Amino acid sequence: MGVLGGEIIVEEPAFILFDINGAHIGIGSVGATFMEPGNEYPHIGFDCDAETLVHTKEWLAACGIPSTPYWTRAGVEALMFFRDPSGNVIELYCQEGYEDAPNLPRGPAQGHGNAIDIDAIRYDTWHLPGEG
Repeated sequence: MGVLGGEIIVEEPAFILFDINGAHIGIGSVGATFMEPGNEYPHIGFDCDAETLVHTKEWLAACGIPSTPYWTRAGVEALMFFRDPSGNVIELYCQEGYEDAPNLPRGPAQGHGNAIDIDAIRYDTWHLPGEG
């Protein structure tokens, strides 16, 4: 919660419910499997504007959390992935308004193809800025 902000509403051994800017999000681990290398699915996706996309990438970097380079499918939208500390993939999707979108690496209509290295965003530690 320190990286994305928000408030924990429910926290149990296999489930957490939190509020981020009015959105209630629950994540459970009962029956979950770990993702195989190279897979981006399943993942959680969030729509955002270009300013939020850039700000989030900068904030994650300041926390020592790797993210993929921006990429696109059609040269209009911009996407990026990062992982939570458990390894779950999170996508930020900016449908339009990212100025450099036409020049970003291209991925296929489904999946990321060779546009990014999904395994390069794994990490073991992170910190809030100024802590480490």
